[in-house]
Amino acid sequence: MAQTRERLLDAALRAFARDGVAGTAITDLEEAAGLAPGSGGFYRYFKTKDEVLAAAVQREIERVRQQHDAVLPAPPGEDAREVLAGDLTDALGVLGGLGALMGILAREQGRIPELAMEVADHLREGGLRHDAARLDSLMTPGGIPTRDPEVLGAVITSALIGYHLSTVYFGGPPGGIEADRFVAMVVDLVAAGDPGAEPVDPPAAGPS
Repeated sequence: MAQTRERLLDAALRAFARDGVAGTAITDLEEAAGLAPGSGGFYRYFKTKDEVLAAAVQREIERVRQQHDAVLPAPPGEDAREVLAGDLTDALGVLGGLGALMGILAREQGRIPELAMEVADHLREGGLRHDAARLDSLMTPGGIPTRDPEVLGAVITSALIGYHLSTVYFGGPPGGIEADRFVAMVVDLVAAGDPGAEPVDPPAAGPS
């Protein structure tokens, strides 16, 4: 029974991202999950499409949370650039696995405002907190130059999301640049500079 429920969640993620909740029939979900369409098998697990939508989104949030928790501290003495490259490559993989969830949020954010806020808290804000702590741990022994880890994490995250969205929605990565080359350049930019330099203040905003 647990496997059938998981198949229904998988079917809901795909269908809702593609056709929206209103455009998906329960019989479609039953058929995609290997149940006889119209048999009522769906209702053994969920009362409504909104309920399966909420369960599917919650499952994706938990998956990302577990992936964050599974990241181990870098062993002492390990090359910070290699650690960072591995982290960025893994992050692109996580983004690749969230395509259906992103599609649902783009379509159904107004339908699930509380869930959308939870996604933002756990996936975006939680991810940034995780990334900032990771970067700070690489800065402490001098592996990469010391900067504001929260801001640096936000810049890196924005770059990764931009690369991912370009790949998914515009038919390929920007400039046709492969993921390994992109990651290598981000690592070069993060690791560049004088570790002892004072942070540079942003220029004052000019008159509007």
